[in-house]
Amino acid sequence: MRFAIKTRPEHQTWEELRDAWIAADEIPLFESAWNWDHFYPLTEARCEPKPVQQPHPPVTIGGRGKKRTLRTVARWAQQWNAIAESPEQWLELKEVLTGHCAAIGRDVNEITCSVNVRIEPEGNLEPLVAAVAAYREVGVDLIIVSLPLHPNPDSLKPLAEALGPLA
Repeated sequence: MRFAIKTRPEHQTWEELRDAWIAADEIPLFESAWNWDHFYPLTEARCEPKPVQQPHPPVTIGGRGKKRTLRTVARWAQQWNAIAESPEQWLELKEVLTGHCAAIGRDVNEITCSVNVRIEPEGNLEPLVAAVAAYREVGVDLIIVSLPLHPNPDSLKPLAEALGPLA
């Protein structure tokens, strides 16, 4: 199993994000750093875009959930980052993906399968480690650890130490 971190740009500075990314880059366990695609806070009641940040028209893949989206993943993707509430739900989606891959003659193992797991706001790592272990058992390749707001760069070393045995 491999690991990455994920930050979110809402309510924090670019310097805070940079510091977390640099700290993660110095720890061999973390292979990459991800960032939310929401550059406006999801928790402000009103947010006006600046002229240089006006969004482009959205690009979407289907609208019919696992049937169409996973068929597209089977055909084109190198990586599939699932939004799943549990390892059981992830496994159900993976089985659908496996079926779509078989239908077109593609080996599902060519696709890196990842899922996001969040750290508890108070920093308790036990639930995170338990969730990661459960995802490992069902075959997830890459765990993307969603860091809390204002992540302390010093917290990444204990995180890596807790996750290391699952690598």
